[in-house]
Amino acid sequence: MSSTFVANGCASNGSEVTSPAITKSVDTKQTNSVNEPVQFLERIFRILVEEKVITGPQDVRNKVINFKYPHELQQLLDLPIGEAPTKDEVLVEACQRTIQYSVQTGHPQFFNQLFGGVDQYGLAGSWITEALNTSQYTFEAAPVFTLVEHSIVQKMLALVGYQNGDGIFCPGQSA
Repeated sequence: MSSTFVANGCASNGSEVTSPAITKSVDTKQTNSVNEPVQFLERIFRILVEEKVITGPQDVRNKVINFKYPHELQQLLDLPIGEAPTKDEVLVEACQRTIQYSVQTGHPQFFNQLFGGVDQYGLAGSWITEALNTSQYTFEAAPVFTLVEHSIVQKMLALVGYQNGDGIFCPGQSA
């Protein structure tokens, strides 16, 4: 099965990914089980691009939200968790419905005091941290992230005029 996927100047045909800055070849002799996660993620990425979630700005004529009452959404989203594994196609459809009924924070008429739209650099960082799935509690568990955190704390201390100090980040909600 060969397909071509192109987004933001990058192309992928299942065996090779190209971009203006990076050319990465992937062994085409890999088993299907190795390629399946990539194919699934490419499908999700394609949906995010097509729905203009990450490529915005969205058309002002579109709704900020396709509002449904909770009881309506429960029927539309098929949320009960079954006993058997779910097929990729069902997960893709669930992702499409999630986008369809979520607030479109990249919409020109969405206004919020805490956030709005997608930041491409933050999204890339989020993808990397999620893919690495590491915990940031010691240098041994997360050497790069520990040093990044230290560097950011030092910059923040300097911004407020402290010569010496320490700190940590507590990832979580924005309250």
